[in-house]
Amino acid sequence: MSVFTGDNNKMLKATGIGLLLSVVFTAILSCLFALVLNYLSGIPYGTIDYVAVGIEGISVFFGAYIAAATVKFKGLIVGVLCAVTLYILTAAVSLGSGSADIGVISIIRAAVLLICGIGGGILGVNKKERIKIH
Repeated sequence: MSVFTGDNNKMLKATGIGLLLSVVFTAILSCLFALVLNYLSGIPYGTIDYVAVGIEGISVFFGAYIAAATVKFKGLIVGVLCAVTLYILTAAVSLGSGSADIGVISIIRAAVLLICGIGGGILGVNKKERIKIH
């Protein structure tokens, strides 16, 4: 008997879509923030990491929300899966490029992504109308 049956396939598909949307939202919001940085010179360099964490948190919230709203069940699990997968993806890219190490900001990023992913998943499940993805 396969573990990935019916509802689990739907949940994994929705989580993949939520992750993809999270990555797209992160890219768009990062580009917008880069434009802001280009035109404003008074932003301290130390705040960039925290703004990046906020951008990723907003992105994973919306990705988990949309994913959980499509399946309409297991919002907590969908939110955690979106958050953990996005965290692993961003950590792998950061560590692979040699631009970051595991530190306080990494722990803050993990906590923010988990909280936002869980919140998005729970709110997405409790949405009145279901979002249909064929």
